[in-house]
Amino acid sequence: MCGVPNTTNEQPYLVADREARRFTHETETDSRTKPTPPVSMLTVNIPVYYQITNVLDWFYNHNAPSNLLESIASRVITHSMVSVDLARIMSTERLTISQKLREEIQAAVNQYGLGVKILFAGIQGIHPPVEVAPEYEKVVAAAQRRKAKILDATASAIQTNALAEAAAFTSTNQAVADALKLRITWVAQAALFTNQIPAYLASPIVYTQRLYFKTFAQALSTPRKYILLTTNFEDVIVFDLQDKIREDLLQLTVPPPSK
Repeated sequence: MCGVPNTTNEQPYLVADREARRFTHETETDSRTKPTPPVSMLTVNIPVYYQITNVLDWFYNHNAPSNLLESIASRVITHSMVSVDLARIMSTERLTISQKLREEIQAAVNQYGLGVKILFAGIQGIHPPVEVAPEYEKVVAAAQRRKAKILDATASAIQTNALAEAAAFTSTNQAVADALKLRITWVAQAALFTNQIPAYLASPIVYTQRLYFKTFAQALSTPRKYILLTTNFEDVIVFDLQDKIREDLLQLTVPPPSK
């Protein structure tokens, strides 16, 4: 933001501010509060270049043609600046507004018969007035912070919704998988039971023994087993079922205490 004047010929002008009007409409809800006018102040340096095309009209039709031209240009610029938007004149439409100013100044001087051709009316050094620059910076910073919070909230909402949808999708698929697994398990058990009935009816003794041996083998697959090869003695055998410490752990050398 400009805190010092750019040139000595800068002039303050009123310009329309659509953003201020929208912001006022959103924030001022009390009917007793006087609404803020949707205008702003801008300091602008607008050089006007012209060419004298008719010397007689320039020198003999008017007493002070230079002062008259300056007054006409100032009036046209003041009237035109009120109708432009602050954001547009400071960004995308500066060239368009400059060309429109040249045409309007040319039409105004033609009415007075000054005998000049307006070559250029530029918009340079445009910025808020130096006196209000700090306050303007605060407004701009507040608007940017407001926009940043809106974007942060939007991003947080998107992330939260995405995580919720992912969690819901995972839970749904897990429930479907569990249901399918349970159904397949019970169907398999029902089929096994259906096949066991004919086998038992064909030979109950053989089926019972085979089932016993199968269960016995499965039960003894994990526990530790001890096999006794001799049976013709009456010695008492003592089993120490405690887990022994490894020998390498007993051979650790403890360093002597430091003095």
